[in-house]
Amino acid sequence: MDLLKFIYCNILSCITPSGLVDVLMTIDKFEVTYCMRYCNNELHNQHMTTETTLRYLDLPS
Repeated sequence: MDLLKFIYCNILSCITPSGLVDVLMTIDKFEVTYCMRYCNNELHNQHMTTETTLRYLDLPS
């Protein structure tokens, strides 16, 4: 649902690092590059835990 909301409204409701990583995993399947850049920028601006960092590093490039 977050991906559809972003596509139509340019808004993401999940702002936590784990939520953004979950959205990134979904985005990767549909190759929505603008949303990928947005999520990556948001993740760089937040404090990430070890768990979130490991999940983020496990994503395909």
